[in-house]
Amino acid sequence: MKSKTSSFPFCLVMFKKLVLLNQLSRQLVKQLLQEWSIMKLWVTLLPEFTNF
Repeated sequence: MKSKTSSFPFCLVMFKKLVLLNQLSRQLVKQLLQEWSIMKLWVTLLPEFTNF
């Protein structure tokens, strides 16, 4: 029983780290998606500008 209680904080720490990682990856994905949409916007707008 004693070993179980000592491993509990470790699990908690790991869980917190996982949650943090999850949040970070979500932010990264959001950023990448925004940059990708900006790129697509540029690609669609550039021909319009070059037509002039």
